[in-house]
Amino acid sequence: MRLNLKSPDKSSGLCFICGLLNASRKFVPALFHRNNRNGNLWMMTDISTSKTNSAVKSRTSDDGKPTSISGLFGNNSIWYIPTSGDNAGKAFLFGTGPMKCETTGLCFTPDEQNMFLSIQHPGEANGIRKNQAIETREFLVTTITGEEFTQTRQVPIGSNWPSKDSNAPPKPTVVVVTKSANA
Repeated sequence: MRLNLKSPDKSSGLCFICGLLNASRKFVPALFHRNNRNGNLWMMTDISTSKTNSAVKSRTSDDGKPTSISGLFGNNSIWYIPTSGDNAGKAFLFGTGPMKCETTGLCFTPDEQNMFLSIQHPGEANGIRKNQAIETREFLVTTITGEEFTQTRQVPIGSNWPSKDSNAPPKPTVVVVTKSANA
């Protein structure tokens, strides 16, 4: 899908669901929300929790065929995409969701001072993160120049969202982000 970033229609709260193709030409579902004042886009990824944070040690199978690299994507995330100015069309990471959750329900108050979003089913795959459990996983990453390197990540097993207490059960939540007076 190609987005016309110069469209004069800056409709209030326009939302649409579509997807992106990742490096291995696999469909990655995403939700877009058009901000009403300046027409900028906000995007939330919706990658299945069974696909996120999975080790990727090779990009080819034993028989030489391409393998899924969807595990390279960490948690689902929220992106801001300006539609005008020098950065028009560039995606900027705004936030990353907790382990094994879906980020959804993005909306703004009419004055655009507050953003609401939902965190659904955090810890879906492994439930409660017990005793701050982590696992080391390797990911074969390719740079924009085609060079490959192995990245090692410490991946939490389970979730305690939104609590900061170890061993607390994860809970779905609605989050409000408020624009500071300095912004």
